[in-house]
Amino acid sequence: MAKPRSKSLKIDDTILNHAKMSWLEANGKIYCFVDPADLCVIIRFAELKSLTPFHDAELARCTKEINAILNKVKRNNKSRNRDLSILKTEKGLLLAWVERGAHGPRDPGTAKALGIK
Repeated sequence: MAKPRSKSLKIDDTILNHAKMSWLEANGKIYCFVDPADLCVIIRFAELKSLTPFHDAELARCTKEINAILNKVKRNNKSRNRDLSILKTEKGLLLAWVERGAHGPRDPGTAKALGIK
């Protein structure tokens, strides 16, 4: 079971934005942690430098508009300890605020967080 990290610990945004992560709910909050299940994604849609057959003008426009909306929501975030994320659930994708940093069983930081040598 994931254990929430101390609020004072700075999480490397590179890890949050590129690691495969999973999520769990505890005490009314969602926590994401490094895990190969890849069920939690910190949101930002990639924008291509040029149009392609698989990412045409309409998709490029939609991506830009979606990112603008998400950026506005992120700016209104009242807690520095959470991130706007997409959770993969059995019923589909869910937009959610997730707390920064929890350790899961396969997270390389788990042993350190638990004080294991």
